[in-house]
Amino acid sequence: MKAEITYSSDSTLHWKTIDQQNVTAEGDEKMSVKQVGDSLFFINWIEQDGETVSQVVDLKKQIVTVFLSYHDPNSDSGQRAGIPFEGKLTFSD
Repeated sequence: MKAEITYSSDSTLHWKTIDQQNVTAEGDEKMSVKQVGDSLFFINWIEQDGETVSQVVDLKKQIVTVFLSYHDPNSDSGQRAGIPFEGKLTFSD
């Protein structure tokens, strides 16, 4: 999966994902941001379908660590499951 995130303002973002079958999904979300270090930020948002995304963005190392939590009726952990990801942070104009 490929994901692109555009931080539109201090409180909103636009996300776009493209899966292995080239299916695209995208949306605009309100986010919460907390600076947790000199170049580290914790960012979290809840999408319309209930998926929860939590990121640690390291501006110095240009790495984004992500944990995605989603509804899974077969899970014995509150019917939720999660997947960790790591990606590269790039800057655009």
